Amino acid sequence: MLTRDEFAGLSQSTFAVQAEDGQQSSLVLEEVSELKQLRTSEHFSLSFRGSNEACLAQGVYRFSHHTAGEMELFIVPIGGDATGFLYEAIFNRLRSAEASTADQSQ
Repeated sequence: MLTRDEFAGLSQSTFAVQAEDGQQSSLVLEEVSELKQLRTSEHFSLSFRGSNEACLAQGVYRFSHHTAGEMELFIVPIGGDATGFLYEAIFNRLRSAEASTADQSQ
């Protein structure tokens, strides 16, 4: 899975999204939140914008990007306006023991 910084490098790019039933959509990665690091975990979120034609339901979708490859993300619709629906993916990850130890020694 990509890191927060790798997702940030993809900001404003388009992801092809496919549901289990084969429904296809395109979502633009609009925002990548700041990384919050705790001793044993890290947290960040992604905000995507889709069209205003149909709202995708909360769930797991296969995302494809021409440089980042494929991944599955759990997204939740969080709102919308005249330009389209907004979705969020939240990441809560355990940090490796090496990363935690390196932070403590600084």
